[in-house]
Amino acid sequence: MSLSPDTWFEHIQAWMQTQQTQVDYCRHHGLTPHQFTYWKQKYHATQQTNQGETRSGFVVAQFETRISTQSGPTICLPDGTQITDVSATNISIVAQLLRELR
Repeated sequence: MSLSPDTWFEHIQAWMQTQQTQVDYCRHHGLTPHQFTYWKQKYHATQQTNQGETRSGFVVAQFETRISTQSGPTICLPDGTQITDVSATNISIVAQLLRELR
């Protein structure tokens, strides 16, 4: 006898409401125990998928790549002003700028 997945799932749900063993339930309803076990596993996998759980052991990872164009340090002032890419070639200009910002 070939049953649809929905019919098997209905049997699984009905069995879960009883105190019977799988074998007793199958015997009472004319079902093959090994097929019942197969569909019970399918049912539980479907329930876990519907609840958002996965059994693969993998998770979705999100990451962001930032490419820095700065080649030198950044000076951060108390008011939030930032002077970036300070280097030996522009240090005298940065010093003059800092004097003017005081």
